[in-house]
Amino acid sequence: MEMRKAREHKTQTDVLATIADFEYHQNELPKQVDMVDKLPLSKGAVSNNCKKLVESGLVIKEDRHYKINRDELIWAYREHIEDYLTREKKNEIFDKIIEESNKIRTDTKRQLKFLLSEDEPRELIFNILISALAGSLEHNRVQTFREILLWTDQIISQTAQNVITSEDFEVNSENWKSLKLLFMLAVSFNHSHEEMSDAIRDQPLLEKYIPGYVPEQKIIEEYFGGNKDE
Repeated sequence: MEMRKAREHKTQTDVLATIADFEYHQNELPKQVDMVDKLPLSKGAVSNNCKKLVESGLVIKEDRHYKINRDELIWAYREHIEDYLTREKKNEIFDKIIEESNKIRTDTKRQLKFLLSEDEPRELIFNILISALAGSLEHNRVQTFREILLWTDQIISQTAQNVITSEDFEVNSENWKSLKLLFMLAVSFNHSHEEMSDAIRDQPLLEKYIPGYVPEQKIIEEYFGGNKDE
C-alpha cells in the first residue's frame, strides 16, 4: 500500500511539474495529450491526476488547457513557511546568532503577507517555486508536493548565500525588498543550531571551528545594518 501511495504521489507531482514546465519554460498551456507525450504515463493516469490537481486548487483548467494557479501555489508555500517561524531555543554556543535570527523570524511572520503581496518579491518566490517544480522532473528523489516545497527552501537558502557573498551585493539596491525577503526566509529556515551543539559535544575536535563565520551571520549583519526603513 505504501509503495502504491508513493507512486501516486510521484505521478501527481510529475503532472504538476509538467504543467509548470510547459507554461513557464515553453510558454504554452498544455492539454492532456501534450502531457501524455512528455510523460511515461497512460492517458488515464494523466486524466485522473489532472482532475485531482484541479480539485486541489493548484491547477486551473481552461478550455481543455491546464495552467498553474499562481495564487494557490504561493499560498501553499506561505503556509509551509509558517512552520519555520517558531522561535529557536537558546544555547550557549550560538546565543547571539539565535537571538538575532529569532528577531528576523518575528519580522518575517509580521511582514510575510505584505511582502508576498508585493509584485517583485512575489514574482521572485513564484519563479523559484516554478523552477523547483520543473526541475523535479529530472530528480526521482522528489516524490511529493511537500518535497517540492522543501527543495524550494534549499534553493532560497543557497541563493541567499550566493547573493550575500557576492562582491556586487549592495544593501540599498533597488531590489532590496526582494533580497530582504530572500534573506529573511534563509535565516528562518535554519533551526539546526541545537542539533549542531549536540554534534559538537559528541565531536570535541570541532569545538575550535564552530560557530565560525558563515553566510547566515553575514546575512544577519546586513539585515540589521541595511535599509531599515523598507
